[in-house]
Amino acid sequence: MSDPVRPKSLTPILVVDEIGPCLPFWERIGFSVANTVPDGPPFGLAILMRDGIEVMLQTRQSMRGDTGGVVDRVSASLLYLSVAALDPVLAALPDAPVAVPRRRTFYGADEIFLLDPAGNVIGFAAQATSRRRDYGRVRLQPTIRHDSSAHPHHTPRSPRSAPARTAKFNPCPCGPDSRAHNNAVATKPRVARLKNSHSIGW
Repeated sequence: MSDPVRPKSLTPILVVDEIGPCLPFWERIGFSVANTVPDGPPFGLAILMRDGIEVMLQTRQSMRGDTGGVVDRVSASLLYLSVAALDPVLAALPDAPVAVPRRRTFYGADEIFLLDPAGNVIGFAAQATSRRRDYGRVRLQPTIRHDSSAHPHHTPRSPRSAPARTAKFNPCPCGPDSRAHNNAVATKPRVARLKNSHSIGW
């Protein structure tokens, strides 16, 4: 079934006073001008592309003609770009003002936020490949239990007499090599067999 509201693309529009001074910032990190309005400078709008990523620059004067007073609600924008490494970006933009100094975040990103010539904040982040992103994840401890249903000749223990989870259980009297015991344990889903014929579940 088709989704009538499925987005086809998402393009940020950065409002600038002039497009010309902003183009070198983007060209130094590999973007190229795909289209402009008008065709020659001074431009009112420019579409920049790289590897399927699209960014649009539009002057305040041009946007005011398109949307009226909406442009007066727009201040500086913030974009967040994921990159393979920060050092090549910093080498390509050595003179860009730094909004947030380079830092290592708690979620493992190597980040820096720079300002483009129009005052927009452009964040660059490289994710660490050698560090697991475990934030927000709950680590579950295993619960040890005796699989009494696999031993029809055993009498289940009452809850009061059940040993603590940290206590060691006695081996099954029927022995780990008992065919009936092994078959019964093998039929229990999502249970790992252990050498002492007890099970551990998650």
